[in-house]
Amino acid sequence: MGWLLIPVGLLAWIRGIGYLLPLAVLVSVLQGASVLNLSEPQSYSLSPYYFVCLLIATRMLLFWRTKDWLAPLQGSSGIFFRRLLYFSMWSTFSAFAFPFLFAGTGVYNPRIGIDDQYLNLTPLVWNLGNLSQVVYLWLNVMVLFSAWRYGRKVAMRHRVRLTLYWTGAIVITIGLYQKGCFTFGWPFPFDFFYSNQHALTEWGGASRIFSTFSEPSLFSAFLVIYILYVIIHRGFLWLKTMALLLAGLELIWSEASTGYIAFGLVLGWFLWLRVFKPLFGQGRIKKSGLFAMVGILIIVGAFLSANGMEVIDRVLFQKVDTLSAVHRLAADWQAVQLFLETGGLGVGLGSNRPSSFLTFLLSTVGALGVFLFVSIMRAQSVMLARARQQLSSIAANEIDAAKWAWFGMILSMLIAIPDLASQMLWVMWIVMLISIRSADLTPRFH
Repeated sequence: MGWLLIPVGLLAWIRGIGYLLPLAVLVSVLQGASVLNLSEPQSYSLSPYYFVCLLIATRMLLFWRTKDWLAPLQGSSGIFFRRLLYFSMWSTFSAFAFPFLFAGTGVYNPRIGIDDQYLNLTPLVWNLGNLSQVVYLWLNVMVLFSAWRYGRKVAMRHRVRLTLYWTGAIVITIGLYQKGCFTFGWPFPFDFFYSNQHALTEWGGASRIFSTFSEPSLFSAFLVIYILYVIIHRGFLWLKTMALLLAGLELIWSEASTGYIAFGLVLGWFLWLRVFKPLFGQGRIKKSGLFAMVGILIIVGAFLSANGMEVIDRVLFQKVDTLSAVHRLAADWQAVQLFLETGGLGVGLGSNRPSSFLTFLLSTVGALGVFLFVSIMRAQSVMLARARQQLSSIAANEIDAAKWAWFGMILSMLIAIPDLASQMLWVMWIVMLISIRSADLTPRFH
């Protein structure tokens, strides 16, 4: 894929960050692809998203002045970005110090599968995986700085929003084609969508779809945040209905417990706030809540027509008794043990990979890292509340859509995506910060 993305990325670099940020959103779903593959000294692949992040970072380093770097640290965004920097600095320190301090401790090496390490944990040593996680973290921090800096432009907000919709359309279309490959035996361009040397090279007898992603759990997490965004964001009714139907069908076909559980929990909470709570006299029913109910009925109908109960039983209940579930539970328990054995410090960013994002944070960046990450979320919620009070109803609706989609991503990660470098996490942060930034420009009216 490098032959396509490298020239496109360089052209966007020449045009400016205003074009690079939407490009980062667009390519973030190409998680099975690679722009560059290296085999020495360790096998490494550069994903399209982080290639674009590198382009953004180089442009910032070359053209930004001191005031551009300091601007996000002031005003309403100051607390959020300062806490983000504190978390990043602590994570960096942990990645370079703790693998030496706790060398030899048994960990689940991120470069080796969980199933392969169930009985034989890997001794902890510092490696390039620690360095790469630090680089990814700082690249994402720089991208968030640029999102805040350029989010003040109304055109940027519209451009990123439209790109997110197009991203969903691409993922759904390729997912439908992938389903056709399973059903009718059509050829699939593995070399294009799975050019990452660690990705699949053949189906291997599987029948679960995952579109442009490297595994079904990541695909289902994207569908959850896309469904939430579509339900809440204002738009053409027939387009939203079609998007819900297709995304709901593909969520079923993914057969990923991560997406099923996250979708049920987030949508249940959303309906309680927007529909059922107002029925008890606490506020009025929101249109987005009614549309969510219609969306659920559409998805449930599609689910039942696709042998939904059989799928639920296989994915949510029978899966509990499998070796895979046992291995992942053991990995999370080992992560808790690492947290306790290191006195709450963790073994360093990039040193351990369990099955859940919470146990990942506990076992790598420790109690202080978890505290700082939660404080970032707290500062973000304050920014959201303040911005929403200053915005027009349309702009506030964009913030609500981004907020719920980001919440869906976090919940999916807590279930089964133990990766701080998860591209969709940072993409939803980009979308949300750009929406919040518009509060500085848009007067409040109804």
